[in-house]
Amino acid sequence: MNISPAIFELFVSATIVDVLVDFIKIIFNRYFKRKDPKYKDVFSRVVSILIGLIFCIFYNLDFPDMCGLTSTINYVGEIITGILISRGSNVIHDNFKKFCIYNTKI
Repeated sequence: MNISPAIFELFVSATIVDVLVDFIKIIFNRYFKRKDPKYKDVFSRVVSILIGLIFCIFYNLDFPDMCGLTSTINYVGEIITGILISRGSNVIHDNFKKFCIYNTKI
């Protein structure tokens, strides 16, 4: 079990999903200018989760499985990974910094 490639794959996937969500928000921005701003935030989250789930299921990304955690139910790891990467690459980077100890001396 090597975590480094899994973290890199997770970070790249989250970045791709983040870019796709931003692109979709640009397309639908004109529609939401007329609506209540709270719906704009809900729309962004729903689209982000859907794109994350679709991305992980299509590319068979299962982060818990990469870390050695296997599930007896199919797609559980992919759903967890899809929700995780739907939050974006910044959240994953922040959590990685929070839970990992590393020295950076220049």
